[in-house]
Amino acid sequence: MLLRDAALEDSAAIARILVDTWRKSYIEIMPPDFLAGLSYEAREKRIREGFLAPDPNRFMVVAEENGKLVGCVVGGAGRDEGEKEYSGEVYALYVLPGHQRRGIGVAMVRAAVKRLLAMGHNTMLIWTLVQNPSRGFYEALGGTPAREREVEIGGKMYPEVGYGWTDLRCLEKTITG
Repeated sequence: MLLRDAALEDSAAIARILVDTWRKSYIEIMPPDFLAGLSYEAREKRIREGFLAPDPNRFMVVAEENGKLVGCVVGGAGRDEGEKEYSGEVYALYVLPGHQRRGIGVAMVRAAVKRLLAMGHNTMLIWTLVQNPSRGFYEALGGTPAREREVEIGGKMYPEVGYGWTDLRCLEKTITG
């Protein structure tokens, strides 16, 4: 597996990862018509726009196996201006169904932690839906439920939990293989 910075030409593959992962992960949580309505093209357009207006406070790393993108992680400075305890944030972490539970997610968290530390962030939040069947992954990495909020998706409100790490150097040591 190769981890590398994402590039503009990866936009379509990243969009496929995001949409396919949502459809699989949230099949029991979100309405089927909402999941079916997720668009590769619309997601790709948003990703391309991000590459065309780069933000030095953000990063995107992709995981590649045998020439195919199978995961991505996006993060950077925390997005909540009122947040005092956690300065860094992982905005998105996705691994294609069929490639999960093989160490790719841990490798991407490791890459995100290194990037956040290099940016001067020693703390991190990752938000996920309370009903996300994969949220135990964050707990296994030592994340502590630190924040709660509701988020609107497709016209419906869903509870989220923010997993926090107060010492990324400690997390880095834990997950360095």
